[in-house]
Amino acid sequence: MLARMQKARASKLFDMLMLSPLSDLDPTYKHTVTRNGSDVAQIDSRAKLSYDARQITPGNQPDYSATENGHSVMTFDGVDEFMNWTIIAEPPHTLIVFGKYNSTAGQYFCDGADSLKRLALYTNNQAGHCAAVTITAWGYPSNEGDTDWHVHRVLANGANSEYQKDNLTTQTVSAGSATVDDMLIGVFHTVSDAFLDGIVAKISVIPRDVTTNEWKIIQSTLRAKLAIN
Repeated sequence: MLARMQKARASKLFDMLMLSPLSDLDPTYKHTVTRNGSDVAQIDSRAKLSYDARQITPGNQPDYSATENGHSVMTFDGVDEFMNWTIIAEPPHTLIVFGKYNSTAGQYFCDGADSLKRLALYTNNQAGHCAAVTITAWGYPSNEGDTDWHVHRVLANGANSEYQKDNLTTQTVSAGSATVDDMLIGVFHTVSDAFLDGIVAKISVIPRDVTTNEWKIIQSTLRAKLAIN
């Protein structure tokens, strides 16, 4: 009981800014969002560096009308909505994404094939990168297959990359780990298909790996805020 109380107290006191992220996009903080009617035109980073995400084309802007536990989130329609996110991150860095899919077909967090929904995809060259791993080398994760909320962690450490969903086993890919820039949120790098049909409540880039305890607190804090078990 004491351990649970201490964990709950730590979650309430924790803020992602305590990890000094390069960028922290969190639509639940309404003052960071520039709206175009009910859509998101821009979301400002809560971190000191101005790595903001934008979409200047009205028809491609995600929706901002849905809420989870009273907090606003970005909803992508799976047709033509995405955000441009210019960010420079040299390894090591950790990408944290909190979100869910709204349908069960063709769901990948990050993968090289076309016609798949994506929560996030790095694109620092024409081949596309996911956490600085070329998409042709990224073989995991396979189809997500559910519409539950998940917290994703991707680490690029300069030698290889790691992917972890919630508390599941970490998957490692031995591949290049280049400096990352220009990320698209919710679409394949060609911006022609593979649009996300789902919700994003948090994306953050931390300029190092996170500890096991930090990873646990990150997950519990994000889930508690939206009342997700």
